[in-house]
Amino acid sequence: MPTSDDIAAYQRRRAKFMSAVWDAEEQEEIGFGIKVDQMLQQIGETALPVASIRRLVEDLIGDGMLKEFNPFHEQAYPSSVKLTAYGRAEVQRWVTEKNRGTDAFPLSYQQVYNYNTTVHGDVSGSNFVAGSIGTHISQSTQITEQRSSIAMKAVELLEASGITGDEREEILADIETLREGDPTPTRLKAALRRLSRWGGSAIAVDTTAALAGEVQALARQTLGQI
Repeated sequence: MPTSDDIAAYQRRRAKFMSAVWDAEEQEEIGFGIKVDQMLQQIGETALPVASIRRLVEDLIGDGMLKEFNPFHEQAYPSSVKLTAYGRAEVQRWVTEKNRGTDAFPLSYQQVYNYNTTVHGDVSGSNFVAGSIGTHISQSTQITEQRSSIAMKAVELLEASGITGDEREEILADIETLREGDPTPTRLKAALRRLSRWGGSAIAVDTTAALAGEVQALARQTLGQI
């Protein structure tokens, strides 16, 4: 019988996986499906046994939250997936209402990403939890100040570099991600990586080299803390 810690870990993994798929679909342009292995890498679960991966993905498909994109795969579990309309709506509600769980995600967004969570209850006959959820509040290290500093310096660099058009809009979008109250780790990492690359390319320009170096260094430092 699973312990409360087992169930809490499974619920966190389930929520993080779905959030990663949602983020990936938001950035997807062509629509070839989202690779399961890439999502596991995104959420730091590459060491999961095959049986655990299969259970995770097949449970989400069985619950109507995901659909298999490539049913002719040769792996022991579905290789590519896409969100269903129901799955997308549940993730959006879970991400928007960060202090509340949903039917699909009993642990709230804050509990999954910001707290150590303990789950209590009888779980026999259920994929999830059949009891109450209690939390031992131990908030993780916040990186709000670093994000604010990167955003401020990135704006300075953007104005100094004179970039216009689509590239400027993309950089502004990443800066806005840093300014959000609580962006998902996947979106935050993607924004930081792009700003780090941009800072690295701007170092070659004498007039912006110092500021670009700061943006790149701060982005890399913050990435290492997520």
